[in-house]
Amino acid sequence: MSTLFPEPSVSFTRPLATLEPHVVWLQRSTRPDAVAARARVNAWYREFPDPQGKLAAKLVSTDNEVLHGALDELYVHHALRKVEPDVRYEEGGQGPDFRVYRAGQQILAVEVLSLFLRADWASEERRHGELTDRLNKRFRPQGYFLDVEVLHQEQGRNLPLKELTEAVGSFLQDLPPPHVTTGASSSGEPLHETHFVRDGIHVRFEARPMKLNAASLTDPNARIVGTGALIGGLVDSDERLKDRLNAKRKKRYSLDPTVPFILV
Repeated sequence: MSTLFPEPSVSFTRPLATLEPHVVWLQRSTRPDAVAARARVNAWYREFPDPQGKLAAKLVSTDNEVLHGALDELYVHHALRKVEPDVRYEEGGQGPDFRVYRAGQQILAVEVLSLFLRADWASEERRHGELTDRLNKRFRPQGYFLDVEVLHQEQGRNLPLKELTEAVGSFLQDLPPPHVTTGASSSGEPLHETHFVRDGIHVRFEARPMKLNAASLTDPNARIVGTGALIGGLVDSDERLKDRLNAKRKKRYSLDPTVPFILV
């Protein structure tokens, strides 16, 4: 079996952009944590029954939810094989995800349930990610980190990326040298900030001076912008969990009622 994620031949140590597909980290990153994760995922996949490559296709997906759902399945399969080596994936071409056998007798049925951010909240988060990535691409280190916090965003309104980028450029241009701000801050003065308020949008920018020896000063791939995105609304995690569990109920599958069935 070929290696699902071979070691990259080109150095790639920068962090991923906010909206960059997470699979890029496994495919291209040469950072030590990525190397370790890649080795583990490859080892787990080698023991996974995937003759038609269905799981492999999910593991290289640029859709983050598809990728992470596949990683969940891969890990659960690995964990089950620590109990019994005979673990069968979608036996007979149907669910549940795994059936576990001991001495030829089925002893367990397992369905994997991956939970993600609510769709409307994920859409909001993506828009904030677009702002973060745009600012990080546009502005290089000038001695400051920039905290961006979306304090208010009326429902149905998108962040005006062009106008916000222009506001950030003006704000950074008017800042004093970083060491001046550091000295003033140590004396108790607040950090420099500015607010963008327009048409149901309120975003706060705060500039934090870098240390004199900060690695970001000389790193061309440094990400100097981070967002504290205000997303969401009334928390309904319990209802969403109930809905997802009900959608995965045992009645969907032809299972021996004496065999334990669990949702992971």
